[in-house]
Amino acid sequence: MKENFYELLGITVQASPEQIKSAAVKLARQYNPKDHPNDPNVNAQFHQIKLAYATLIDLEKRALYDLSLKKGGIPDKKDKISLSFKEELPEITQEIHEETVRHTPWLGYLLALFSIAVPVYLLMINPTLLNHYVMEITFLQDKSSQVILAFQLLLGFGSLILLYSLFLQFQNNLHWFIYLIALLIILTTSYLLFLNPSLVTEYAHQLDWLRDKSVQTRLALQILLGFGLFLLSYAIFLQIQQLSQESGLLSGEVIIYRASIHWIIYLIPLLFIGMSGYCLLIDPVFLNNYLSEIAFLNDSSEQIELGLKMILGIAIWSFLYALYRKLTLILVITSKRTLCQSGFLFKKRMEIEHSNVENVGLDQRLFGKILFYGTIDVRGTNSRGLSNQRIKIHHVAFPKKFKDILLRSLKRHFL
Repeated sequence: MKENFYELLGITVQASPEQIKSAAVKLARQYNPKDHPNDPNVNAQFHQIKLAYATLIDLEKRALYDLSLKKGGIPDKKDKISLSFKEELPEITQEIHEETVRHTPWLGYLLALFSIAVPVYLLMINPTLLNHYVMEITFLQDKSSQVILAFQLLLGFGSLILLYSLFLQFQNNLHWFIYLIALLIILTTSYLLFLNPSLVTEYAHQLDWLRDKSVQTRLALQILLGFGLFLLSYAIFLQIQQLSQESGLLSGEVIIYRASIHWIIYLIPLLFIGMSGYCLLIDPVFLNNYLSEIAFLNDSSEQIELGLKMILGIAIWSFLYALYRKLTLILVITSKRTLCQSGFLFKKRMEIEHSNVENVGLDQRLFGKILFYGTIDVRGTNSRGLSNQRIKIHHVAFPKKFKDILLRSLKRHFL
């Protein structure tokens, strides 16, 4: 048995909270009782690891423990420090368990692999096999184009499942996930636009709805390339933002949870950008044909076009505002407080210490419950005891998770 908690975790007396947590998690994985159900020594060691982590991660308890070490003793079961952890140990166990277990969405990966591999093989590697099976099945003989479309949709579905599985695995480090998506988009579009542009033409000729739209196809790829570059810049920004969050912490303070704004804020602007952009830039002939079929709009094409330009401008402004809001908002739960910062040039910062929190509100409407977004409302008092502190943020992603983690942090703080 090690002499003290520092030696037990394999760290120095000057270890930072991050080093303490990292060492505890590493040892918790090694001495997990679930992996050694018949070894009582492992269970005892795991209990000591939890106790060491709970003691050293809290500044006040760590100070008391260091004081007891200087006096030449180690707190025993009768000591106040050890007794104070009886109710806290389950919470510490849960935290270590959350850090220890990394759920890999294998089912999602397997489903994505099947949904991607089969269409790729039948559409690109061996299309004759697909034609052979279609000809053998009676009710599919005259529906080859529909079958190809179905496999293309399956390929798209598999790609979405793969992206979602990657998101689940990298959600704690979202910038790495965005790096991956950005690089895939940039490499694919760069290859099609610059290295092998003939491939785009060949593929467009195989699809009826793209046969006469090579210019629009190249424009769409260029827009997609720009989007990939934007994602790359966004990932870099997220990483810088995360580093700045960690640099602004107090001594002994750690970030427990980072919240973000839900993608729903982009939905309406993107819908209007897509519709108006398609009619004005990609396929203006469609707009003219549609207007010619409506009698009272035959002589109003210029006004309709002007209206669409105004809608496009407003939609772009709304999208940029939503993007600005998402990029500049910082909402985190730390071991000591809830922090919220918004703005770029004129920053607005709000914080409520855990000891001053009075109420944690959550408002989720029907679509919010379906798409996992809502409004978080944290109220608290200031140093004078006045209830004038409030953090209220709309369109927060996974608000219930935010509330649960905050309530758990408050419970741990008051133990």
